[in-house]
Amino acid sequence: MIRYPSRLITQDAFTDMEMLQTDVMRFMAILGLCLTAIFALVQTFPRTPVQAAPALPETDSTAAHEALQSKLQQLQQALRSASGSLTRAEAETAALQTGLQQTRGRLQSVTASLAENKMKQARLLRQQRADARVVVQLREQLASLQVQNSHDLAALEKSRSQVRALSKPQAQKIVQPKPAIQQPPSPPQPAAAPRPETKAKAVEATSGFTLRFASPEALEALIDRGTIRFFILRKGKARLYRLQGGIPRLSAVPMPVSFHEMAADTVPDKFRSSTEPVPGDVIWAVALPSSLERRLSQLVRGQNSGVLEIQANGTIRLRGVQ
Repeated sequence: MIRYPSRLITQDAFTDMEMLQTDVMRFMAILGLCLTAIFALVQTFPRTPVQAAPALPETDSTAAHEALQSKLQQLQQALRSASGSLTRAEAETAALQTGLQQTRGRLQSVTASLAENKMKQARLLRQQRADARVVVQLREQLASLQVQNSHDLAALEKSRSQVRALSKPQAQKIVQPKPAIQQPPSPPQPAAAPRPETKAKAVEATSGFTLRFASPEALEALIDRGTIRFFILRKGKARLYRLQGGIPRLSAVPMPVSFHEMAADTVPDKFRSSTEPVPGDVIWAVALPSSLERRLSQLVRGQNSGVLEIQANGTIRLRGVQ
């Protein structure tokens, strides 16, 4: 179905209706004129039998016959003309009726198209309103998430600073047993008196927090899954460990923004043998994801010392709490 602009189609339809009415009126006028001429000719015939006329001379009879023949021919010609006009008028009427039906069909199509367009516009308007509400909700959610993210980032940065302050000194500290201190002679004491000295040494050796992995396999599993990043830092340059077929490979990367320093004696031999570090010139660093950082901050809160042990499944356990 061909669609036309609603305004143009409506105007053409009204124009066709006016032309159709004009043609019908013209046809009725022609038909009236033809009927008037026929009635005028019919009225010229006598309505009563004609009485026998007196005999006329042969010359007068011939002239009258010729006049009647001429008049009859005129009537026949007028009748043929009226019949032709009537036929043409009927043909024009049929064409006008066909055009009228087509115009009605077009008007119905235009009306249906206008109704369909109105329904589409109503649906689009409802959809636009629904989309606008969704956009408003999404903007509100985005603003809420941005505020929440800013709060989370601030809390995370605070936790990182606390963890670095607690764990970084312990990573560099190597606990060595202290030599026995010579005490001056003292009065005899019970046999259980030396126990407090031993306890004091144990507390001193485990004071603070130590961050380590449950096993070398746990470290390898976390590196392989990409849960943590394991670096070696030397002279302001960072190199990242990646596992290729279970073998550690080093690649140069930018310096990490934040990290936890790992004690050298806790680094597995597989990673230590993959490079040739200079003693005292290398830092072994571990960068944890934000989820582990938050868990780490929760564990050390309210505690004074302990061992933070990272498991192979990515969880952290606090052991040896004092």
